[in-house]
Amino acid sequence: MAFAGVGIAILWPSKRWLGWLCLFSATALGIYWGCLEFLGRFLAWLGGPHGPRFYMFVGGIWTILGLIVINALVVATKHHSAKVKAPPKGFLDYKNDAEVAMSALPSLTNKLSAVMQAVGKSFDRHQMIQTAGSTSNQLRVISQVASQLDRQSARAERICVTFVKTGNLLSDGLRGWSSWLKETSPDKSALGAQFDETLRTFIGTLDTSNKQLREYIKTMQNVKGVASTMDTALDRHIRALQVVLDTNINIHNACSQTLSVLDGLPGQAASVLPAG
Repeated sequence: MAFAGVGIAILWPSKRWLGWLCLFSATALGIYWGCLEFLGRFLAWLGGPHGPRFYMFVGGIWTILGLIVINALVVATKHHSAKVKAPPKGFLDYKNDAEVAMSALPSLTNKLSAVMQAVGKSFDRHQMIQTAGSTSNQLRVISQVASQLDRQSARAERICVTFVKTGNLLSDGLRGWSSWLKETSPDKSALGAQFDETLRTFIGTLDTSNKQLREYIKTMQNVKGVASTMDTALDRHIRALQVVLDTNINIHNACSQTLSVLDGLPGQAASVLPAG
């Protein structure tokens, strides 16, 4: 029938539909014959004993499929939960976010300082070796330093994830709380603890930290140009530290905004806002 379909299509082009019908019928008959010939044997084989390895293989496939389905459900649930809007925060929620984030930042800053110190020691340890020996030896040493810098950059990037999250929580908390203060304009004495003095001290700490970060980034940029492997490692390291600096600047602006609102509240004389 298949040959007849091909022959009809060649000999009688106007009857090509008849040739396609013959080919379709031949294909259907072939599938039917294959089912009669092999499907019964295959089903009988599936029903028989196959040994523990086969069942372990089938169980493994079902387990993988189950994990894929579960993971898809978890991702879908997270996306759905993200779309559900949280209820608006109150001024105490914002103030609590700011206080919690402010208390968490020093430990993260210390971890980042430890990374910067480790990078500095790594450069100092190989500085004398780089100035001696052949060019190939200098490139080998630079490659080792670049590898160490990459490891420290990976460490800094992990810290940056938490640092940015905490910094944004602090900035948003301060801006939300200061907006409420600006709208309600309560008496300053009713706020209790001298939060403005805490902010003033914190801004001074941020100024020092930002100055050190800028100097550190500038130092890393001045090292570039020695070798391509080092330049790639330095770019990665600088990107991580630039994220920290940008987060600090955002925090500084939020602190200055909140302090300006606090200084404008009635009840006490306004104090001088420190330079940003």
